[in-house]
Amino acid sequence: MKRWILLAGAGTGVAIIGYSLLKGPPPLKALERLGTPPEDPSLLPTHTQRPDEDELANATYCQLLVAYRQELKRYKTEQTVAKLRMNELERLARSACEVYAQTPKYKYHCNGFPMCGLNEWYTIEGSEQDREAFNLCINSVRGGASLPKRKIPARPKLSRTGEQQLSQMNQEIAAARSQALDLRKKWLKAKTKFDQAGAKVFELEKKIRDLEAQEVYC
Repeated sequence: MKRWILLAGAGTGVAIIGYSLLKGPPPLKALERLGTPPEDPSLLPTHTQRPDEDELANATYCQLLVAYRQELKRYKTEQTVAKLRMNELERLARSACEVYAQTPKYKYHCNGFPMCGLNEWYTIEGSEQDREAFNLCINSVRGGASLPKRKIPARPKLSRTGEQQLSQMNQEIAAARSQALDLRKKWLKAKTKFDQAGAKVFELEKKIRDLEAQEVYC
């Protein structure tokens, strides 16, 4: 049996014109109008405020259930999109945090062995990762504490070239921190959307269970 349906539910702000295909005769409860309370007031849904009386003129519990299902689908989609965004930002954060966590690898030089103390120095031969700084950065992007500034001090007897390399490294660390902080803001925004959509999903699933417990099936 095919029926045109006006979906109306003020509790979720639903006002949708839809089309529903009902197989076989639906239960009496499903066709009961929301504007006409059942004989037993305890059967009225308690999960939502009553819609406007004009909107309820021809609305049924079945129509309300269909509306809830459509809203549930929409919020589940929003939750999925938000989660994908969070994952993308975390992936981008790894690159930024690797730069933020870099630390120099020093190489010792001596000219005058065994009297090295009279002529010794250090150079920078690449970099390695400070695992603690990396984890701190990742956790910050994921909503942890704000990422602190990080600057590597020059060690004694560092060559002039090494000092220049260290200065460049510190500039890269500062830039990576700024990028991580920006990613953190975006991640928190996506997390808020994820949580809000999740709360709606929880609420709508409860409303649907409430109606189904009252033998509203369609």
